[in-house]
Amino acid sequence: MALNTSLLIAGKRGVFFTFTAVLLIMVILAAFTIGKQQLALTSRIPVIRTRATQANTYLRNLEASLLPRIVADSGHRALLAMVNYSTYYNKSIINPSGNFTELLLNGTLFGSGAPYMTDATFSD
Repeated sequence: MALNTSLLIAGKRGVFFTFTAVLLIMVILAAFTIGKQQLALTSRIPVIRTRATQANTYLRNLEASLLPRIVADSGHRALLAMVNYSTYYNKSIINPSGNFTELLLNGTLFGSGAPYMTDATFSD
């Protein structure tokens, strides 16, 4: 009986140490795997930063070169629509500033569509 008891205790210790060793190896492998993933992510940061900088530069150039042209074209069309309205109806426009804003934003003059403002408003 003494021999069986000592073998049983030694078997329990062996299972415990084996379980502990496997658990320790799993923790070490997980730490290395997470470290490699983070290393790969940090190595891609300069590439992502370069792409974001290029996209930002493109948008700034687009705003700087295209936006003034869009405003000028829409303003020109709005003035044409106001002149067209006053010559067609033989009426003067009482509130030119408000009507100009309405034409630029909505493409309408006194609530009705203006032919020169088709696809030339700021909402388009």
